[in-house]
Parts: sequence; C-alpha cells; structure tokens
Amino acid sequence: MEAAKGSAAGLVNLLARDFSCFRDEHVFEGRRKPIRILKRAQILVADLWACFEGEDYGEFRDIDKITMFADYRVPQILNTMGCLYYSPPLETAIRLKQDIPCGSSWEMQLRGRRAKLRTGTQILTRF
Repeated sequence: MEAAKGSAAGLVNLLARDFSCFRDEHVFEGRRKPIRILKRAQILVADLWACFEGEDYGEFRDIDKITMFADYRVPQILNTMGCLYYSPPLETAIRLKQDIPCGSSWEMQLRGRRAKLRTGTQILTRF
C-alpha cells in the first residue's frame, strides 16, 4: 500500500508485477507488448476503495483511472442493443455457446473493445 503512494493505478500495477494471479496479460496478433487487462487487480483496488469508503487504505487520488470490470457483459449488452456487432464467425460461436478460450483472439477483441467503449472514443464498431 505504501509503495502505491495513494495511487489506484499504481497499486494495480504493483499487484500485477508482484503477484502472477493478478497479471492478466495476453499476446495479441503481432503486437510487441501484451495487452494488459488486469481485471482482478482492479477489482481488488476498487473493493479497498469501497470497503474503506475512500479513506485510510481506500484513499486513492486517481480511483477514476480504474476501468469497468464486467468486461464480458458490456459487449453482450451493447450487442443486444444493436450498438456493437460481432464478426459472423464470432457471432455464430456465441450463439452456439462455444467456448472462447482464454487469451484467444476473440477474447482479446471482446475485452479490448470494452476498454475502447469505456473511453467513449468509439460506440459503433464491427469486428
């Protein structure tokens, strides 16, 4: 906690660096650096903030830097609303309830798109 110096984003990065169970990173289609989702680390930091009501161990000056967590739900809801469209192969896999493997291209597209939607830079997209 001290090493994070009151930074929610700093604590997320420290957790990911020091504990492999918080290191949610995956290689994606030719990128040099892995995509870092860090969902578990962000949930822990958000829970600290909520449990301590933004004080003491939950006091973070940049809690607004933590992204939304239910990364599979947002694309699901936006697709239902007609705001987000999947490629035909992904749409078929979802409709047939096929497993989307952890770290796969489809998973990274779904989870990564969530981050773009969160920033408000892109509302309507196609894979």
